[in-house]
Amino acid sequence: MLNGEKRFNLDAINRASKMCSTTIGDKMKKKEQQGGPEELPADFVTKFDALSLDVLKPLSIAQIKCLKKKLDEETVQTNLKMENLEKDRNENLKKIGNLLHDSVPISDNEDDNKVERTFGDCESRKCYSHVDLVTMVDGFDGERGANVAGGRSFFLKGPLVFLEQALIGLALRILSEKGFVPIYPPFFYEKEVAQLSQFDEELYR
Repeated sequence: MLNGEKRFNLDAINRASKMCSTTIGDKMKKKEQQGGPEELPADFVTKFDALSLDVLKPLSIAQIKCLKKKLDEETVQTNLKMENLEKDRNENLKKIGNLLHDSVPISDNEDDNKVERTFGDCESRKCYSHVDLVTMVDGFDGERGANVAGGRSFFLKGPLVFLEQALIGLALRILSEKGFVPIYPPFFYEKEVAQLSQFDEELYR
């Protein structure tokens, strides 16, 4: 509510500032003297939303410039107040918790959560990692793979070899149906084909 009030004031200040610029421009076109007193009359209307072109016309250019300067200062102050109000609002919004239905149980943890409904088979089963699964089907040999090619290397064997070949076949079939032409490159190639700046040092051996 306060921020809305400040926004209303800021809009009024901006309108008044534009009217000042317009009036100064009109007076300059009419070649009015730019001298004269800068102080505003004591009975001058200082309520920004009440300013009008008719109110500004009797003033000198110097007085209007003085008024515009005050309006610019007021704009800075109003923007600062709006930023502070918005910051306070956001901080207070963070303190507001979620609105809960009356049926939600009150608890310090998830132990007392209420089960509203379930779908399908909700039986809890043990989860296995990929290492567990390949070991269960006897589908790889990590020890001999590491001995041959270094750490984290392995031999695929048994059902996993068939699975890999099946996936390759599936991918080739899908790509062929989409118009791709399968290519099986040679294992060996000429030295000039390699895109290596230091061929002998960077070539995998």
